[in-house]
Amino acid sequence: MSIRKRTWVTRGQQKTAWVLVYSDGNGKRKQETFATKREAERRWSEISAELHRGSHISLADSLTVTQAGDLWIERAISEGLERSTYEEYRRVLRLHIVPLIGSVKLVGLTRADVENLRDQLLSELSPKSATRVFSYFKIIMKMAEDKGLIPTNVADKVKLVTSKRHRHRPEFFQMDEVNAALAASLELGPEFSAFAHLFWLHGLRSSEGRGLTWEAINLEKGMVTIAQRADRWRTIGPPKSESSFRTIPLTPSCLQALAILKSKANPNSNDFVFSG
Repeated sequence: MSIRKRTWVTRGQQKTAWVLVYSDGNGKRKQETFATKREAERRWSEISAELHRGSHISLADSLTVTQAGDLWIERAISEGLERSTYEEYRRVLRLHIVPLIGSVKLVGLTRADVENLRDQLLSELSPKSATRVFSYFKIIMKMAEDKGLIPTNVADKVKLVTSKRHRHRPEFFQMDEVNAALAASLELGPEFSAFAHLFWLHGLRSSEGRGLTWEAINLEKGMVTIAQRADRWRTIGPPKSESSFRTIPLTPSCLQALAILKSKANPNSNDFVFSG
C-alpha cells in the first residue's frame, strides 16, 4: 500500500491530488484519489483495518445508493409484500432519495453525508414525510450491511428527531358531516348510496370495497362478510390481517341502499358490488 502525489496542468493551472494504491483481499490492484494527503492517509487506515477484518470493499466495486435501493425493492417483491407497499417504496426512492444521494457509492458514504441527507429532507419535506423517507434510507443501509455490501453502516447512529408540536391528534368526521354525505349520495344514485353507507357507516377499507362481491352480502340476515380484497391494480387477495376477516351487521338504511342497488343491477353472486 502506498500514497503518491500526482500533479498536472489544466488550462495553465497546476492541479494536485493524492493517489492511494493498494491490493485488495483478492490481490487485485486498486487505487483511490483524494484532494489532500490527510484524506488519503485516513482512508489508508480504514482500508488496512477492513483488510485485516476481511470486510473490505473497494470504491470501484461498491454499489451506489440507487443500486442498493433497487435491491431493496427486489427483496420486498420476493417477500410477497403488497404491490401498493413496494410501489410506495419505489416512489419514495425515485422522488426523494435518488435525487439527493443516489449516485454516491455505498462505501464512499460518510456520516456527514447521512447527516446532510437528514437535514435536506427536514428542510424540503414535512416532519412526518422526512421521518418516513429517512427511515426507508436507513432500512436500505441496514440491508446493505446485512448483505456485506458495506464494511460499516455509517447511518446506524444518525437520528431524525422531530418536535412533539408537529404531532397532531387525528381528526374525525362529525356525525352531521356523515349525514350530509349520506344525503348527498342518495341524489347521486343507488351505487353511490350503497358505497357511502358501507364505507362511512361500516368502515370498509377501499381495497375491501373493490373486492366485495354480492356473494358476501346476505340481505336476509343483514350481514356483509369481508373475506377478500382487491388492490388498486384489481389483484384479488386475502384481507390485510387475520382480524380483517370479519362479518359486519348492516344498518337498516344500508340494507335498503344495497337492496335498491341489487334490484337495479340484477347481478350474479360473483359479480363485484362496485364494478366501476
